[in-house]
Amino acid sequence: MNQVAFYLIAHQPRRLRLPALPLAGLSLTEMVNAVHDDAMNRHYLERISELCYRPVLAMLQESGWPASVAVTDTLLWQARKWAPDVAHAFTHLPPTIDRVGVSPRHGFLFCLDLPRYRRAMRRFRGQVTDTTEMWLSQAVAEALSRAGCLAVLADRSPHLGVRPDGPLIRSLAGLPVILRHRQLSDDVGYRFSDRTAPGWPMTADRFARRLRQAPQSSGLVGWDMETFGEHHHRDTGILDFLASLPAALERAGVQTVRASALAQLGPPLSVDGAATWAGTGTPDIFFSSSAQRQVWTFLEQIWQLAQGRNAKEAALWFTQSDIFHMLYWADAAGPLAEVSSYFTPEPWRRAGPAAFTAEVVAVFRQVRDWFLQMAHTDGAR
Repeated sequence: MNQVAFYLIAHQPRRLRLPALPLAGLSLTEMVNAVHDDAMNRHYLERISELCYRPVLAMLQESGWPASVAVTDTLLWQARKWAPDVAHAFTHLPPTIDRVGVSPRHGFLFCLDLPRYRRAMRRFRGQVTDTTEMWLSQAVAEALSRAGCLAVLADRSPHLGVRPDGPLIRSLAGLPVILRHRQLSDDVGYRFSDRTAPGWPMTADRFARRLRQAPQSSGLVGWDMETFGEHHHRDTGILDFLASLPAALERAGVQTVRASALAQLGPPLSVDGAATWAGTGTPDIFFSSSAQRQVWTFLEQIWQLAQGRNAKEAALWFTQSDIFHMLYWADAAGPLAEVSSYFTPEPWRRAGPAAFTAEVVAVFRQVRDWFLQMAHTDGAR
């Protein structure tokens, strides 16, 4: 590989309040605020800003590195309230940075209302975009193509049928698809501080050499921005790794480009259902358990009821993929469940799987019932 784009997505969910407060008699705004635990959200936002966002954003400002960065609206909403310097840094990235589009609320709007999703993504016309959890399907690609997006980022999921040595620049529904090199990305994202991982410790020079040896001529390496300082603490050397990576790539003869430079049509992809970068690469990690399916059923009802009250913008908060991801550990075991558990706040894990899932389901039932009551009240008028 002699040409690579590096992608960082910064995201924080707006976490629920468990158990939910009573919602009867509240206005729409009061209901949404009551359902979310913004004291917890502020705690996480301030901690991760100090550990990760501030040092990483400072590196990007100072280095002139042509990276590609996305920031979700759920993170920006919180940063504007509790870390305005971080919000300013995210909205004033240097011109060397590609701004990558993201789905509303880091949510599953494309599974609920594809026409509305397509309209929402029009604001990224002419830009490279990501989708929630790098979700890729024929329908989503068609929506983004019709919205005028330049290209979509996706994962080289094993379910896409891409050979390990196959090209990472592909196409679907007439849209360029830039595939993330899963193995090389996860060697840092998941395994950087794992002393049992092959090749540990991972240095910038070693990583650059591995990129150079990859069989593809160009591709994408993608990470959660929180990898640097939050998922792997500063003490592991992760921030030093990131700071020294541009020079190491230059020494290895690997050119760093923005994702938009890779936006060209390649060999066609064939997607059976949907692929994602989460879990094993299928949507099962979000929708396989009884609790996840119950929450989804309530969400579908909330979405339809919100349409009658012109409240879909507020209802978008309940589409966040994180809610479904956090539910996974409570009904599973193994490495994927451990990742799901890691992203779940400690008080919720302490409650135990049965209590945790019951409370999340109860929150969505309460919200559905709030909308039902409002529909009944409107009808009585």
